[in-house]
Amino acid sequence: MERFDVKTLQKYLDTVMKHQRKWKYLWYRGVDNSAYNPIPSLIWRKLPDVEGSLVHEFLVAYKGIVGPSVYEPWELYSLMQHHGLPTRLLDWTKSPLIALYFALEKNPESEDERVVWLMNPCTLNEICTNGSYGIYCPSELRNKTVEMPGGSKLDLDSYLPAALDASNSFKLPEFPMAIEPPLSNSRIRAQQGCFTIHGSSTDSIDEIFSKADLKLQEIAMITIKGAKVRNNVLKALFNLGITEETIYQDLDSLSKRILRQYSKV
Repeated sequence: MERFDVKTLQKYLDTVMKHQRKWKYLWYRGVDNSAYNPIPSLIWRKLPDVEGSLVHEFLVAYKGIVGPSVYEPWELYSLMQHHGLPTRLLDWTKSPLIALYFALEKNPESEDERVVWLMNPCTLNEICTNGSYGIYCPSELRNKTVEMPGGSKLDLDSYLPAALDASNSFKLPEFPMAIEPPLSNSRIRAQQGCFTIHGSSTDSIDEIFSKADLKLQEIAMITIKGAKVRNNVLKALFNLGITEETIYQDLDSLSKRILRQYSKV
């Protein structure tokens, strides 16, 4: 797997553009520690019975907070993920600048190595389905199966927890898939959010690519090392308008942006 260390925003963008030209289509994921491999929280693997309870509790209470909005199951599942509930979804974004912000935003004094993962999601699906290149919108395929190479079929709803799809009688698939639920939430839209949905396999995304044919290993990591480099690159992002306000789309983040901007006045 390719790995690149960068010290400036320009070098980061140069590296991203190089891979965009080579791989054509990319998703990005930013994390504040290189120890975090691209795989969801393990709570649902360690305690499989808890997933249903977590989802149930969310379904009971969420309408009292967001109002009587009508969400279909995949929209609800992505809403849970974006608001901190452990799920089998893993967040990615179509924006390299937003991914970089997520890698840099926390722990300003930390010397931990920060990482932006970049991958071709179409190639991931090609690997995990043995040849089907593309990305799926599961909301458009509700109660439908997808024809796979070799005559097999995949029902994307089989990834959903039972509390979101009581009619689901399919076995949880093994490998992850790159998916795009509808962007019905303003925060998800602002973050250009997309997901991988994970099955029973405990392999992280980078491990899955590493086991594929060499020509299909379209994944890389960009690292940012040290607090000083982190702070300089984050300031450059702020100057381009990538701020907490644009990322989170709420009044708390607006206030934080204003206070940060005028903190030296």
